[in-house]
Amino acid sequence: MPDKIAFSSDDVVNKAFSFIHLQYCKEAAFLWRRRFKVVDAPYFSFHDLMELDERMVAQLSGLSLSGLSGWEVAFDAWRQFSDPSDWFVAAYHYFCVMGVDKGLPDFDDFLGYYLQGLTHEKIKAMRAASLWVPEEHRAAIDRFIAHLNLCRETEARVLALVLRSDKMDFESLRSDDDLKAVMTLADDANPEQLEWIMQVIAQEKAVLCQPLVSRCLRDSNPLVAFSATIAQVFLSPEASLPYLARFAQNPNCYQAKALDLWMRLMPIEHSQRVMSQLEIEPDSLLHIQACAARGSVRDVPALLKHMNEEKVSRAAGEAFSLITGINLYQNERFCVDHALCCKQNRMALERDQCDNSEDPFESLPWPNPAALANWWQQQKDKFDQDGAYLCGKPRSRAALYQLLKTGYQRQRHAAALCLNLCKGFKLSMSTAWPSARQRVFLDNLNCS
Repeated sequence: MPDKIAFSSDDVVNKAFSFIHLQYCKEAAFLWRRRFKVVDAPYFSFHDLMELDERMVAQLSGLSLSGLSGWEVAFDAWRQFSDPSDWFVAAYHYFCVMGVDKGLPDFDDFLGYYLQGLTHEKIKAMRAASLWVPEEHRAAIDRFIAHLNLCRETEARVLALVLRSDKMDFESLRSDDDLKAVMTLADDANPEQLEWIMQVIAQEKAVLCQPLVSRCLRDSNPLVAFSATIAQVFLSPEASLPYLARFAQNPNCYQAKALDLWMRLMPIEHSQRVMSQLEIEPDSLLHIQACAARGSVRDVPALLKHMNEEKVSRAAGEAFSLITGINLYQNERFCVDHALCCKQNRMALERDQCDNSEDPFESLPWPNPAALANWWQQQKDKFDQDGAYLCGKPRSRAALYQLLKTGYQRQRHAAALCLNLCKGFKLSMSTAWPSARQRVFLDNLNCS
């Protein structure tokens, strides 16, 4: 326990405070870790997310009440931790202390703690923390960004750009001065830092930064080139197609994401020809996920066939659901283990447990191919063979907007991506944002 903490002359009281406060911090870290893992769970709905976020807000609100004394107790312990959830709580706690005490406690120590070995996970943790800070403390983030911009370290200035971009006004890359600053920052950045710069450009659809994106598209480093390709998707989808093709047509760590975007952007008839020419096994997960991205009912017969293959059965079931809109969780006759699947997912939620598997299909039900084939025979005439569908609806802005309000998280993620790719749509949203922020975004959205 740091010597400067002195709530009482009684050392027992100080120790009790330290213990209770650290337990409170650990609970907040646990909740964020759990939320991070379920935010893309196929059985987790937007309503579930809002309920979890209410609990998060209540837990995090308590941290701001502890003030500078609580921060000093917690930070002394955080120096020893290396889990992203602890980095999240540390950053949140720090921002709130800045907002309450109007000071900058231990800025050099805190910045050193964060910048030492600055990783993708650390940036994500601080970025997430800044989104949860309540409105009355948000001025503290602006002061923190100002201090970061005064630092010499490139890492600090990249972090400042990321935090600045997460303000809801989407106005951090709009002037010639902004472009000049970003170009200078990019000159000093390594590939991992350039990836973050490209993410900010993509999120803000900052067409002013097209010269930088064009330069990075020609970079020999695959990470830089692919990050620039993603940025190009959001600046000019049509112009990004040849760059996506380069990554989608060859086995590499970026192939799945590139193929997903490529399929979403191409017209159905064009993507049909491309799919037939790709050297991808028809029964592979990559092929099935590409079918889901296309959203074409022409792929339904093949998906029904793949449901009989254990290796890809659940993936094919989810692709079928994403195209046709059939909900395997709410229709027990359409999945083999409906009761068991629902029970396991419900128990996981009740016990605050998460799926730690690397398999994104682990929590999906096993589809019943025969029942789904019968259902499809009765419903197929309602679908346009040349249309692109998501959850049984054409991908109109109104349908995507409705799905964002009522769907499950993985469905909502697909809807947000489709909406972000819409021509003329100038904003980008994430289904990982705090639900209150998402509601504000959706309320301000005009998708009629």
